[in-house]
Amino acid sequence: MSKAIDKEIPPALNIKGTKLKDDPAEATIQTAVIFGTVGLIWGQIQNMYRNPPVTNTADSTTLQIIKIQQTQAQRMSHLGRVASFFALTGASYTATERIMRSMRGKDDYVNKAAGGCTIGLLMGSVTRRPKHMISMCLSMSTLFGAAEMYLEQEKSLVLSTPERFNIKVKGLSTPEDMKE
Repeated sequence: MSKAIDKEIPPALNIKGTKLKDDPAEATIQTAVIFGTVGLIWGQIQNMYRNPPVTNTADSTTLQIIKIQQTQAQRMSHLGRVASFFALTGASYTATERIMRSMRGKDDYVNKAAGGCTIGLLMGSVTRRPKHMISMCLSMSTLFGAAEMYLEQEKSLVLSTPERFNIKVKGLSTPEDMKE
């Protein structure tokens, strides 16, 4: 059995220091809930601009009331579609990335690229054209893989800078300074 790796949620999604679970299924559910909530918010923002609010007044006719109800039903339907799409993309990315991580035993850019490809396939499937699905898969896998490679490079550079250049920042105390 491969060693499970626990990784923190990116700062933009970090809620009181929560971490994604070790188990791919638990992490997938957690990500689906987070992204579904983001989708609800995004869908509501879209609804504000797509269909301006229509109010029911005392002198409204039956036809106007039916139109208001249809507009509200369209808003709720749109909200559900957006939230479910966000939840599905977040869950598919996390599931793919976690399964790849447990199969390969590594946490690197290949896992992120595979997750990006699943997001691209989902995004491309909206148009129902295979060439869009393939191009989105390639685009998103390249984007996610390159971003992970860049972040790993930056992380290693930041972690190695003080030791490599023997830099001491004025005003910050180190354990050696406290002993003096």
